[in-house]
Amino acid sequence: MKKHKNSKLSMLIIICGVFYFLFFIFGYQQNLITYKNTKLKDIKLKIEEEKSISKKLLAEKSNINSDEYIEKTAREKLGMLKNDETIFVDTNKWTTTTIKE
Repeated sequence: MKKHKNSKLSMLIIICGVFYFLFFIFGYQQNLITYKNTKLKDIKLKIEEEKSISKKLLAEKSNINSDEYIEKTAREKLGMLKNDETIFVDTNKWTTTTIKE
């Protein structure tokens, strides 16, 4: 009779241990899946941003030899003017204005 009680108690402890182990494993797996899904979303967002940058660069590449692009770059980066333009500086605003003559 006593042996029968011990085997039931042992079986109950084993079953509880198995359920605890399964609960722990599934909980860990769910957290891991959630983490990986978040990372996947972040990577997909980064890919879309990089595609957008790539499209802009390809558009700029196709326009790089155009007269408009060269003129814009000369004005903005080199501060160059056309022959018939004069620069006026408004000392009150500290900005530069270009006027064609």
